[in-house]
Amino acid sequence: MFNFFDSIANLIGFVINFVISAIQMILTIITQIPVALAFIASAVAYLPAYLKTFALLFVGTCVIFNLINKGE
Repeated sequence: MFNFFDSIANLIGFVINFVISAIQMILTIITQIPVALAFIASAVAYLPAYLKTFALLFVGTCVIFNLINKGE
Protein backbone atom coordinates (compact mmCIF):
# COMPACT_ATOMS: atom_id res chain seq x y z
CA MET A 1 0.00 0.00 0.00
CA PHE A 2 2.77 2.43 0.94
CA ASN A 3 4.77 1.38 -2.13
CA PHE A 4 1.93 2.63 -4.30
CA PHE A 5 2.01 6.11 -2.73
CA ASP A 6 5.80 6.10 -2.87
CA SER A 7 5.71 5.35 -6.60
CA ILE A 8 3.14 8.14 -7.14
CA ALA A 9 5.38 10.57 -5.25
CA ASN A 10 8.38 9.48 -7.34
CA LEU A 11 6.38 9.99 -10.54
CA ILE A 12 5.35 13.49 -9.50
CA GLY A 13 8.96 14.29 -8.59
CA PHE A 14 10.12 13.00 -11.96
CA VAL A 15 7.62 15.18 -13.83
CA ILE A 16 8.58 18.27 -11.81
CA ASN A 17 12.30 17.65 -12.42
CA PHE A 18 11.61 17.18 -16.14
CA VAL A 19 9.74 20.48 -16.39
CA ILE A 20 12.44 22.35 -14.46
CA SER A 21 15.18 20.85 -16.66
CA ALA A 22 13.27 21.76 -19.83
CA ILE A 23 12.87 25.36 -18.68
CA GLN A 24 16.57 25.58 -17.78
CA MET A 25 17.51 24.17 -21.18
CA ILE A 26 15.33 26.71 -23.01
CA LEU A 27 16.77 29.59 -20.98
CA THR A 28 20.31 28.38 -21.65
CA ILE A 29 19.65 28.20 -25.39
CA ILE A 30 18.10 31.69 -25.38
CA THR A 31 21.06 33.17 -23.51
CA GLN A 32 23.67 31.42 -25.68
CA ILE A 33 22.28 32.57 -29.04
CA PRO A 34 23.65 36.15 -28.72
CA VAL A 35 27.01 34.79 -27.56
CA ALA A 36 27.22 32.52 -30.59
CA LEU A 37 26.23 35.32 -32.96
CA ALA A 38 28.84 37.64 -31.45
CA PHE A 39 31.49 34.93 -31.84
CA ILE A 40 30.61 34.36 -35.49
CA ALA A 41 30.57 38.10 -36.19
CA SER A 42 33.96 38.60 -34.56
CA ALA A 43 35.43 35.62 -36.40
CA VAL A 44 34.15 36.83 -39.77
CA ALA A 45 35.44 40.36 -39.08
CA TYR A 46 39.03 39.11 -39.10
CA LEU A 47 38.71 37.36 -42.45
CA PRO A 48 40.02 38.98 -45.62
CA ALA A 49 37.40 40.59 -47.86
CA TYR A 50 37.47 37.82 -50.47
CA LEU A 51 36.76 35.14 -47.83
CA LYS A 52 33.94 36.99 -46.05
CA THR A 53 31.59 36.42 -48.95
CA PHE A 54 32.12 32.67 -48.98
CA ALA A 55 31.93 32.38 -45.18
CA LEU A 56 28.67 34.32 -45.00
CA LEU A 57 27.27 32.39 -47.97
CA PHE A 58 28.09 29.11 -46.18
CA VAL A 59 26.52 30.28 -42.91
CA GLY A 60 23.43 31.60 -44.69
CA THR A 61 23.00 28.34 -46.59
CA CYS A 62 23.30 26.33 -43.38
CA VAL A 63 20.69 28.49 -41.68
CA ILE A 64 18.28 28.16 -44.61
CA PHE A 65 18.73 24.37 -44.72
CA ASN A 66 18.11 24.14 -40.97
CA LEU A 67 14.96 26.23 -41.29
CA ILE A 68 13.70 24.12 -44.16
CA ASN A 69 14.46 20.85 -42.34
CA LYS A 70 13.37 22.30 -39.00
CA GLY A 71 16.71 21.25 -37.49
CA GLU A 72 16.34 17.58 -38.35
